[in-house]
Amino acid sequence: MAVIGPPGKSENVHAVLCSNITARTRDHANLNNLQLLVSSALSWVESRVDELCSEIQAELEKQPYDVLLAQPAPPAYYAATAQDVTKPR
Repeated sequence: MAVIGPPGKSENVHAVLCSNITARTRDHANLNNLQLLVSSALSWVESRVDELCSEIQAELEKQPYDVLLAQPAPPAYYAATAQDVTKPR
């Protein structure tokens, strides 16, 4: 959620906040609501990732081929396991 500042200030957005929502989840109706929320959020995230990937691709297309090939390799990736749950980031 964004807090919009008053008119005439140097910054239009005063702050960006994150809300915390809690509920009793062992109730069938609340579980259904949680599933709807997660499904909706996941759909939005997937859509936004697609948009950002398209933007990145468009930016990279502007680079010469040799510059693209000269980029460093991405860091190694491994999928998290159950043992990783207790490790701090």
